[in-house]
Amino acid sequence: MAWRSRPSWDARTGPRLPLALPVYERLRRERVAQVQRGARENGMRYDSAYSDLGVRDAEITAHAEFRKRLYDYDVVPAAEAAVAALV
Repeated sequence: MAWRSRPSWDARTGPRLPLALPVYERLRRERVAQVQRGARENGMRYDSAYSDLGVRDAEITAHAEFRKRLYDYDVVPAAEAAVAALV
């Protein structure tokens, strides 16, 4: 019996794959940029010499919202919205 490769995508969604890849790349790049920016800001906070550690601690506490968005992020709704925009 000859070896046959299986299709790499579903016949219903496969034709849209070339359209979806640039959308995925845009979503990924935006997310990576947000994470990198937050990491740089946080690193500056910890590495900087604060004369008043209370100021530094207040900034770290205020940074909690970024950490919440970072760890609670769910890509599925963003991806579904992006795919829906293609249709």
